Amino acid sequence: VEDSYIEGVRAASIVGYGVRVWLSDHVKVSGSTIKYGKNGVVAGGVNHFTLEDNDIGHAASDGVFIGDASDFSIKDNYIHDIADSSGLYPDAHQDALQIDAAAAGVRRGTISGNTFENSTGQGVFIGRSGHNAAYVIDTLSISSNAIKGTYGASQFQVEGNNLTITNNSVIGTSPIISLIVSGINLLLSGNTFAGKFL
Repeated sequence: VEDSYIEGVRAASIVGYGVRVWLSDHVKVSGSTIKYGKNGVVAGGVNHFTLEDNDIGHAASDGVFIGDASDFSIKDNYIHDIADSSGLYPDAHQDALQIDAAAAGVRRGTISGNTFENSTGQGVFIGRSGHNAAYVIDTLSISSNAIKGTYGASQFQVEGNNLTITNNSVIGTSPIISLIVSGINLLLSGNTFAGKFL
């Protein structure tokens, strides 16, 4: 998918995705504007997935939701204004980016050069589905991202092993400035955490 304009369903009674990629290999979504729907982009069970240089906004649940994935890249996207204004998902927290590892795990990913702005949930959330410690999150590079605007929860919450977290700017406003939870072999360098509490 390249250089496209895509709208998810906006009607209160019917909710669709902007782009859904499932159980697929070697897929690239780039240069596109993706608006509305439940999620802007949702991908699961993917290998060699690239999300690059897109404008993704106004989704009702998550801007980008990634399930199990390996060898993936999320680069140079603008992901913004994620909110459930119609109240369709009262139990969800609307994240700009959510990566949710399950049985197949999340491995060898790069998240770089993105701008995240405004969400009623979290900015960047990477965790294990159901807090199941058996699910693998391994070898991720998270670098040179900007997280700004206003959030309803923590702006930056990441867990996993062999994580490189460098040169990110977390400067938004939220109830929790940042939270980095459990992990083994973490490298944190050159990050700015200077957000404000609500």
